[in-house]
Amino acid sequence: MIQIDINALGFQIPNFSLVLTFVIKVFFVIAGIMALFYLLLGAFAWITSGGSKEGIDKARLKIQSAVIGVILVVVVLSIIVTLEQVVFRQQMCFGISCPIVLPALLHAPGSIPGADEVNIPNTSQGVIPLPNIFLYPTDKPKSKISTTPTPTPTGTKIRI
Repeated sequence: MIQIDINALGFQIPNFSLVLTFVIKVFFVIAGIMALFYLLLGAFAWITSGGSKEGIDKARLKIQSAVIGVILVVVVLSIIVTLEQVVFRQQMCFGISCPIVLPALLHAPGSIPGADEVNIPNTSQGVIPLPNIFLYPTDKPKSKISTTPTPTPTGTKIRI
């Protein structure tokens, strides 16, 4: 059996998530380069059309298609980055601005430590701590919501 010392390699062996992230990034780079190349072909066709109406129309169509392609690539990348960074807060990533991450909801129950724990608030001092409620369990909260206990007036009854 062959054993590999990971420390002696000088690099980390990529997992499937990193390989898929690399493939997705390469796809978008190639799409952008191809759209710009098509734009250059359209410009070259316009220059070499020699003033013919048919040649200029074909070149204009190539240039319009290339510009639409560049716009589509930029819009799709903007939407994906916005979803990854703002909406999902890097808890679920599609491979553009962070490595691909599957949501914790797809894991079997009990496979994530601490995900099934329920904390019962201690109301003996009139203080109810706010729970850490996140869609995907993490080691530290990524939101700016305060998790400090909220004092309640004494004698207040709270139904749970």
